[in-house]
Amino acid sequence: MALTDQELLLLDNFMYLKGSMNTDNRYETLGDIVDEYLENPRKLVLDGCDTEEQLEQYTKILEEMKESDSLMALGLGEVTEQGSDELIRGRCFVEYGEDGEVAGHVVAFRGTGGAAVAWRDNFEGLYKVETEAQRLAKEFVQGLGVDDITVTGHSKGGNLAMYVTAMCGDQIDRCVSYDGQGFGKNFLDTLSESQLAEISAKIKSVSSHNDFVNILLTSIAGQTYYVANEGEGLEGRHSAYPMYEYNEAALDGNGGMFTDAIAENRDYTMSLAHYGLEAFLISCPEDERNLIADVAGNVVAQLVGNNTELEETKADIAADWNKYKAEKKEDFNESVDYVEDKLVGAKDSLAEFGGSVLESGKEIGGGLAGLGIGTWGFLKNTGSGLSGLGENFMEGLGELSDGNIMEGLGEFGEGFADLGSNLWDGAQELGGGLLDLGEGLMDGAKEFGEGVVEFGGDIVDGAIDIGGDIVDGAKELGEKAWSLAENAAEGTWEIVTDLGEDIADLGKKAANFLGFGR
Repeated sequence: MALTDQELLLLDNFMYLKGSMNTDNRYETLGDIVDEYLENPRKLVLDGCDTEEQLEQYTKILEEMKESDSLMALGLGEVTEQGSDELIRGRCFVEYGEDGEVAGHVVAFRGTGGAAVAWRDNFEGLYKVETEAQRLAKEFVQGLGVDDITVTGHSKGGNLAMYVTAMCGDQIDRCVSYDGQGFGKNFLDTLSESQLAEISAKIKSVSSHNDFVNILLTSIAGQTYYVANEGEGLEGRHSAYPMYEYNEAALDGNGGMFTDAIAENRDYTMSLAHYGLEAFLISCPEDERNLIADVAGNVVAQLVGNNTELEETKADIAADWNKYKAEKKEDFNESVDYVEDKLVGAKDSLAEFGGSVLESGKEIGGGLAGLGIGTWGFLKNTGSGLSGLGENFMEGLGELSDGNIMEGLGEFGEGFADLGSNLWDGAQELGGGLLDLGEGLMDGAKEFGEGVVEFGGDIVDGAIDIGGDIVDGAKELGEKAWSLAENAAEGTWEIVTDLGEDIADLGKKAANFLGFGR
């Protein structure tokens, strides 16, 4: 029987434990690993459960898994942990029928797990057709060689699950993504409408109504549900555990499946953020989208990644900016070369045109001269006046053809060349100004970033000072309270002592009166 959405969500929680990748031969089923965790909770601590809260959460997940016969009976198949800092983590599990025969396979991918390189890969999906993590996930599924797969994952794992559904369609029967981000335009453009419809029909996307990761880019899911989550902060709004915790009762009453019956409306702020981000990215030129994605990926990796140093992040951002500037400069140089080629071509064309006009002028002059010679005898009879007129006319035409036109064209060509030279100088000055502006913006951004860091340091120092004052005040108050308590205790003891002595004296007097003292 196919796993329910609830069981897949439990499995996705389990994938964050290092033990999910265990390949020791003594483990035959998922139940063997679950039982060992429950029998030896110290393994959870060794696997990264650093707080009491995490220990309680994973113990709850493992106990819920133990209640599922389907999960406990899953066989352990191939694993993948590839890329720097475990860019992806995935495992194939084997489903068995009642007859003991293989009935299907389940592939689960872990989310980012806090790795900075994984967060950068998330943002590269904005402009890349295929990121490194997506490629590795695709090759892992293709290498399994089976075609009856249910694929699932949380966060980045959800994105990988949807991606392999798109790229390994014949192998995938069903996909359930939890809090998974969508895809960029460059990837979506590779799919036809019919392909996208076939892929979408296999995918169910389930996200917390207040989650901030699923708002990234465009989803390709055919079914989309937003569900309850009262977790707080970035981790609480996006973690797989709160999604299970706040939907457990509803899933128990709905056959373990996410449907419209238990769905909620998406948080209004998250909806605005999703559509606003989508509109902004569509309006950006492609090269600027790339720069935004790379810088945002580095910033988020610094904020939430567990293995990134600030200097490394600053260096990565500077590299992204320098790459962008270099590409812009190359584009500008190509434009300048194009204009220069056009100007040189125009100059050559004008020179060629001037030469043609010169040759034509010579031919016309020669033809007219021949005409004058041919009719000279006739003109001679008309008198010397007409003859002189003919000679003056011929000289004027000669001057016109050989001198004035060519001289004018030459001046025109030189003027056009001067115009091209001035345009070239202006284009170079404009390019230099743009590069200076870019470098100024970069310097300003760096100064702003350093100011923010310095401001943050001032806040931290101020907080430490305030904390110190509070501690000192508390210590002083405690000392006063202790002194007061000591004084009160001493006073009380004196009163009790005096009262005891009075009672003793009264007892003696009573004893004497009754005759006991004789």
